[in-house]
Amino acid sequence: MRALERFDRLPVGVKLIVCFLLELGVAVADFETGAVVSLGVIFLVPIALATWTVSAHAGFIFSILSACSSWALDVRDGMHASSALQNWSAIAYLGFFLIVTLLVARLRAARSARE
Repeated sequence: MRALERFDRLPVGVKLIVCFLLELGVAVADFETGAVVSLGVIFLVPIALATWTVSAHAGFIFSILSACSSWALDVRDGMHASSALQNWSAIAYLGFFLIVTLLVARLRAARSARE
């Protein structure tokens, strides 16, 4: 928990850059593993970190970025027989990421209100 508290004290720009680099790292790892292994859930790390330490808006942006990354990798890998399935998969990921973003933002707000 101390690492998260230290990270939380950094300037917003630094936190956003770190979250972006994490996002990029997950996307590259997902790219390298190909269609065999899906790392979609790991995109939650930069999303949750941005939401908790910056804002819900930052979490929303990282959610959209993650869904787009997942979609692009699905297209590259030819994961689905039709583009409609690829689009549906990206929309499902986006919905999942946005729900988690809302939950993390509310948890942070509840924790702040309690303190």
